[in-house]
Amino acid sequence: MEMETPAELRKTDLEQHKEEQGDSVDGDDADIAEDNEFEYAEDEEFQYEDNDDDYDERAFDEPQADEAVYKGPVAYVVLTPAELQSRQKEMVSDTAELLGIDKDLAWFLLREYRCCPEDLSQDWFADERKVREKFHLPIPEGLAESQQDRDGDSNTPPPFSILPNLRATKARQSRAKVTPPETPKAKGKAGTAAAAAAAAVRNGGADGGAGGEAAASAAGGGVGVGVSSKGVREGGVLTFDVEMKEGEYYCPLLADHVPASQTTELKCGHRYSNLFWSQYLKTALQDGSSCLGKRCPAPGCRELVPSHMWAKFLSDDEMAKFQSFNLNGFVESNSNMRWCPAAACGNAVEDRNSTGDVKCTCGNWFCVFCGEEAHRPIPCETIKKWNEKNQSEAENMTWILVNTKNCPKCKNPIEKNHGCMHMTCRCRHEFCWLCLGDWKDHRGDYYRCNVYEGRKAEEDPKEEERKRARESLERYAHYFERYRAHKHGQEVATTKQLPQIKQRCETLVTMGLATYAEVTFLHEATLQIINCRRMLKFSYAYAYFANFDKNQKALFEFHQGQLEHTLDKLQEKTEAEDLTESFKQHADTDESPKMKFAKFKQDLTNLTNVVNQFFERMKDTFEHDFGCS
Repeated sequence: MEMETPAELRKTDLEQHKEEQGDSVDGDDADIAEDNEFEYAEDEEFQYEDNDDDYDERAFDEPQADEAVYKGPVAYVVLTPAELQSRQKEMVSDTAELLGIDKDLAWFLLREYRCCPEDLSQDWFADERKVREKFHLPIPEGLAESQQDRDGDSNTPPPFSILPNLRATKARQSRAKVTPPETPKAKGKAGTAAAAAAAAVRNGGADGGAGGEAAASAAGGGVGVGVSSKGVREGGVLTFDVEMKEGEYYCPLLADHVPASQTTELKCGHRYSNLFWSQYLKTALQDGSSCLGKRCPAPGCRELVPSHMWAKFLSDDEMAKFQSFNLNGFVESNSNMRWCPAAACGNAVEDRNSTGDVKCTCGNWFCVFCGEEAHRPIPCETIKKWNEKNQSEAENMTWILVNTKNCPKCKNPIEKNHGCMHMTCRCRHEFCWLCLGDWKDHRGDYYRCNVYEGRKAEEDPKEEERKRARESLERYAHYFERYRAHKHGQEVATTKQLPQIKQRCETLVTMGLATYAEVTFLHEATLQIINCRRMLKFSYAYAYFANFDKNQKALFEFHQGQLEHTLDKLQEKTEAEDLTESFKQHADTDESPKMKFAKFKQDLTNLTNVVNQFFERMKDTFEHDFGCS
């Protein structure tokens, strides 16, 4: 394979374009060329100005020069938590306005529809009632009429409402008194009210039907409604024979009287004390992101707990946790978004038309499709299988099969850890390792072992199985060892070389050999090493599972070897160079330190470009010739 010269490599695509179109670019074409300048900057020879004021030293704190390695237009967007919140609010507001619903309901539906407003609006306008039924949402009166006509009952139980005692008294006077004598009445005490609720459940209610059923339903659903047996339903409202003062409410879940000012009612009409709401929502928060779809606690009620209720009853820290669940729900339910997996990074990436590998602003490269470390062009499924294989116990079992034999007497596995063929099991049985025969039957030179030779001629199937297992283990060890070597090289470049690069750049600037802007080539070379090591390690994972023919295997390994060879040169040069000593003025040479630095910079830049050419060529070959994409 003929390798391009450094001069040829430095020839940019922009120069080739100008040669084809003519030497001059003017008018609109010039504007277009300026707009697309970023597409060619990665191949151009860098031009620097001696101006330290424009340099930001933070450039060496995080890997920011990867764009010099990866080609192509940006096909994804990195979003900060603040930008994610803005996107979420905008989507929820637009959806709520379009569908004519409140924002809480819009946000619930968007999560169910994977944050796809188009699909939601299409289903909603086609059959709103069907959507509400599918997700067990409240049915408005206009839509509920058809439901009642069909099954004769409302989809939502009537709200519990404790009306003033005067109204309850009038209701009792207008109905037959059928209260069993042993049924106690609620007198406003929690214990008495609970006993009354239990009695109502036992006796089926004072009216023999609706009231008792509602009380039983409430009790059975975990709602301790404190009522007497004289509950009555008036106009769809369940009333209870409780004694209360004007301005008080009886909380059926706390079974106690509370001032009306200390209660809160949902749109469904269910009212509970603030103390209960606080406990209810705080407990729901402990369940994680499932709290986002929390409903009214009344049995069978479909009403969602609105966001303003959470803000009212949660502390600042608890509300921050709730908002984090909201934000996580926005990203997790959006099929085009994925959180950056780097530790302590709160950014997310929105994929638009990427090839898979994306870079967060924190410097982390990862696959937007599977969330694993960036691995283009190796398929996500291959990476998944490789990781599972490395983490499983299957290889341990293979090792046991290859390196152990079962005792002929007790059948326990035995590992041979000495050179002698005379084996003694824990069961005290002595046998020959070669033929597994009883040791006392052996005569003469036991290393020749006549019995073993006889069995070998019979082609013992167990021995064949061990042979196949040994070959499989050796093959896996070959690929895993090289995978691990490149992984180690990547880790060294990331954790050791990058910090050293910053120190070397400081040294060069201190020596007056260059400005900060003129030493970024060292940073770019190290980032090129990291990217190549990453792809090479995953190339061995792909090769392990690939079903190559002889020619494909040779071509694959050729490109692999070419990149490894040039990459080792680049990493060796960046690791071994002692900048402080190399660029000092020596009496035995006429070469000035600046001339030495310029030569070193040119050599390293050229070598980095050569490695990048092999890197890109290997990716293209893997994708097009081997179908890795």
